[in-house]
This record gives sequence, C-alpha cells and structure tokens, in this order.
Amino acid sequence: MHHDRSARDQVGIRRAELSTAPQQLLETLAYTTSPLSEEASTERVDQRGLKFAYAALLLVAVGRVGELIPGLGSLPLAKVAGGVALVLLISRWKGLQPLSPAAAPFIRTIVGLVVLAAVLAPIGIWPGKSIGFLYKQLPVMAVSVVTCWKVAHDWNALRGIIRVLVVSGLALAATAVLGFGGGRASAGESLDTNDLAYVLVSLAPLALAFALTARTRVKRLINAGVCALMVVAALLTSSRGGFFGLIAVVATLIVLPIKRPEAREGEGRSRNRIVLPALGVVCASMLLWPYLPAATRDRLGSVLQLGNDYNMDPTNKNGRSAIWDRGLQAAQQRPIGYGILSYPMVDVKMGGQFRAPHNSYLEVLVELGVVGLLLFLRMYWLCWRALQGVRHSLLAAVPSNEHDEIIIFARMLQVALVGNAVAGFFLSMSYANLLWVLFAVVITCVSLVSAAPPATAPVALSDTDS
Repeated sequence: MHHDRSARDQVGIRRAELSTAPQQLLETLAYTTSPLSEEASTERVDQRGLKFAYAALLLVAVGRVGELIPGLGSLPLAKVAGGVALVLLISRWKGLQPLSPAAAPFIRTIVGLVVLAAVLAPIGIWPGKSIGFLYKQLPVMAVSVVTCWKVAHDWNALRGIIRVLVVSGLALAATAVLGFGGGRASAGESLDTNDLAYVLVSLAPLALAFALTARTRVKRLINAGVCALMVVAALLTSSRGGFFGLIAVVATLIVLPIKRPEAREGEGRSRNRIVLPALGVVCASMLLWPYLPAATRDRLGSVLQLGNDYNMDPTNKNGRSAIWDRGLQAAQQRPIGYGILSYPMVDVKMGGQFRAPHNSYLEVLVELGVVGLLLFLRMYWLCWRALQGVRHSLLAAVPSNEHDEIIIFARMLQVALVGNAVAGFFLSMSYANLLWVLFAVVITCVSLVSAAPPATAPVALSDTDS
C-alpha cells in the first residue's frame, strides 16, 4: 500500500517536471542570448586572440622565427605581434587576471630598474643610445612580461606559455643542427653562437620538465628528444660559457630532488639519489664526447687550460680579462652608472676598442651602477626563493596531478635560472627578452599558487624534501 502511494507520488513529480521543462528551456535560451553571455563570449574570443598574439611575439622575440624562415627577415614581425598584443591587452585589461600580493617584491624590483634606466639615460655617457632603449627595446620587453602575467589565468595557460618557449628553443636547435657544416653552430642573424648557447641552456630544462610530466611514453620520448636536441645544439656552438651553463644545469639536477617523494627517504636512498644520476651523466658524456667534431672538442676542452687562452692575457686589449678590468675601473669612477646600453662607449673612454662587456653582471654594474646590480641580482634571488616556496606549499598539500606537475616545473624553472645565470656570466644578456620572460613565468607561477593556496595534507614534508 505504502509502496503504491510512493510510486504514484514519483509519477506526479515526474509529470510536473515535464510540464515545466519547456519553460525552463526558454529561460535557459534567454540567458544564453543575453548581453551578459555575449560579453563573456566576446571576452573569451579576445583572450584567445591575445594568447595567439603573445605566442607569435615569443616565437619572434625568443625563437627568431622571422630570421629562420626565408622571406620573413625583412618584415617587422616583432613590432606587429607586440602591437597587436598591446592593443588587445589594453582593451581587455579589466577582465584579465590580476597578480596576487606575492608578486609585489618582484614588481618593486623591476620598477626600480626601469626608474634607474630612465633617470640615467639623459645624464649618461651615451644619451642617444640609452634613450633609444627606453622607446625601442623596453616597450617590447614590457609587453612580453606584462602579457604573461595577464594571460596566464590558470596553470594550463601558463603551461602553454612555457610550451611556446620550448618550441622557440626547438626551432633554434633544429636550425643549428640541420645547418651545421663544421665550425660553430648558429641560427639566425641576430644571435651569435654564444647567444644561441645561452638560449638553449636556459630552455633545455623546461623541455625536460615536459618529458617528466608527459602522460604517455610517446610524449615522454618526444619531449626528451627535444631536450637532447637542445643540448647537442648547445654543444655544437662550442660556446664555453654555454658549456659552463650546461655543467651547472646537470649539477643542479643531480643535487636537488625534482619530483614529489613517495615516502621519506632513508640516508641510503638519499645518497643513491645523487650518486646514480651522477654516474649516468658521466657515462652519457663519455658516449657523446667522441662523436662531437674535433674542433668542438678542442674548444670545449680548452676550459681546462684557461691560462693559455687569449681572454686571460692581460696584454690583449680585446681579451675578456682586459675588458672586465676596464669595466671594473669605470664602475669605481662612477658608481651610479653610465646609462643603459652605454658599455661600449665606456670601454672607449677607459682606453678600449668599443667592446661589449661579455658579462651580464658587469654590464649592469657599469650601466646602472651598484644599485642596479643589487636589484638585478635580487631578481634571481627572489625567483629562486619564491619557487622554493611554491614547492614547499605543494609538497605539504594534498597530492594531485596538477600539483605534482607544478612541483616539477618549479624545480625546472630553478634549474633554468641556474644555467641562465652561469651562462650569463660570460655574455652580455642582461636585457635579453628570454631572461625577462623567464622572470615573468616565475612571477606568474608564484602568483597562481599563492592566489589559491592548496589544501594542506595531514603530514607535511620536511624542507630537505623540497
């Protein structure tokens, strides 16, 4: 009896739902065609356009695709992509993701460097060059950095930006390897061999991150192949600065853990975590070294005999030791700096021959002064510390696929910064677009994690696990 009444009640409820279904459908259609829905749809389209424009800007500014593809070299692709990205960025500014308060220290440091460059430009030793930087190169850098912040509204979006950077490195590496005919590998007209090595050393760890987080064996092999191609291309440049950068990258990968540990490691496992990868690297190096061209082996092997290198000869005005010595003397004479992009003119003033500094840190010291160097170094330190904080936060959180992915990418961004910093010691790359895009990626990653703190697991891992 009770069962029959329940059945009749369910039938009545079902009939009532069916009778109101047309009305609900009309309300849903009315909502989806309302101005609010159209606005949301337009916003999605505009953001998609902004992402495409930003990807094109990165491919041109970092990957130099305009120089790699015949017929595009004469086109102002960077200006076009940057201009489109800027217009879309300004038009959709209010609807884009804001940065979290965790980004404030980075912003203050960047603003400090920009203010220094602006103040010193008119009173420097080469005002025309310094002022030209402010309205030519700085806007492209600013669009590259700010667009990264605003476009990456979630982890998938930021991962896409990192993917574009890896594709840029792949294009350069493939061009260098396929076009190699002896001597030193190169790609593009505006990147010399040392600059190419700097870019590849900085991006190879990010390609490795995609290999470590790939879901299928095929994808792992493809991404590992991309990483290996970048390493081979970097070696074929015969850049000793890039070689030191690769050594720093490998050493960091060996010493620091990458993935989330499955359980607390005992002393034996912790020791194996370092020893076994080190042995693997030694074996791989022994296998690869004989296959490198003889000229490449000779040049890279000269790092063990730097005393005989022309760069270390104090009587050679064009050697790096002499260039660095003149730069240090100039910095002592004017600690406030000579103005951005003025180093060659400073070199002439100190008795040189209009040489570049071949050292990013000396470049900043001479051009932006002691304060500028401290701010520049602070950017590296803030990025390292913030990425370490990201790992601490996510390692102490409830595990998830996305968290584990970010943990790996955070470490690989640290590794990329180590390789970048070491290679940059031998190159004038203080204002390279790649460096500041890497900084922007780090800031965005930190902002995303801090804006939505993950739920904490019952037992947090110790600092040594991060």
